[in-house]
Amino acid sequence: MCSDTTKTGYRSSKSLVKGLDIVRALNQSPNGASSIKYLSDTTGLHRTTVKRILETLIDEGYIKADRVTNYYRLTHKVLSLSYGFRDSVRVVDIAWPKMMAFTKEFVWPCSLLTLEGLEMVTRASTHAYSVFSFHTGMPGRKLPILDTAAGKAYISYCSEAERETLLSLLIKSDGNAVKKAEQVVNQTQELGYGVNRGEWEKEPRFGGISVPVIVNDSIVACINAIFLNHAVSDEDIGKIAGRLNALSRDIREEASLSGCDDFS
Repeated sequence: MCSDTTKTGYRSSKSLVKGLDIVRALNQSPNGASSIKYLSDTTGLHRTTVKRILETLIDEGYIKADRVTNYYRLTHKVLSLSYGFRDSVRVVDIAWPKMMAFTKEFVWPCSLLTLEGLEMVTRASTHAYSVFSFHTGMPGRKLPILDTAAGKAYISYCSEAERETLLSLLIKSDGNAVKKAEQVVNQTQELGYGVNRGEWEKEPRFGGISVPVIVNDSIVACINAIFLNHAVSDEDIGKIAGRLNALSRDIREEASLSGCDDFS
């Protein structure tokens, strides 16, 4: 509940708070899409208020409405509001339509992740557009490095100097980090992609495949696909990995053609 004044004594903007409540509810809604009734029930706001806020956010490009089903969903423009997007917003813009094409072809959701500290952070995801998505609110989700496909791809294709720094930090919380990383790097570089077959104890039912996005000889992100382990064969993994590698090359080429020299 928004108080009448802020902690510093200024009058609170209740309209802004209500708008943020709507965005938050949409981000956490099943399949990333919601009806006005759902948003009203979730936020406690009157339906007329919800509708007014939604139409405002549509005009600003942050929400898209399906006029047939009367469901609303966030657009990837909301990613530009994140504090961590200065390093990846351009690569997200380039990757997004290619990620959507991937999900249309393979059905499984696709995500773009970047390193933040000692974790991989999801910057964009097609989970809301996949019928086989089992996760909501993906953008901003953090994944460990050595147990997930994206983390394995990153540590295997970053520079030697960066890898050494990561390991020096990881070993403080995991004494076996160096030995584990050596196995991860050898396997990933041999395969040409990072793979997780349920090793992450937090998500044992799910697997992942990930490849690096390398621009100007530096890794700027990782692209991955998430799937249910029992539903994907080793042969399927090879096909998915091949498509992800092609997607990564397309991003690199478009970045070069568009003159994007710096993703920092």
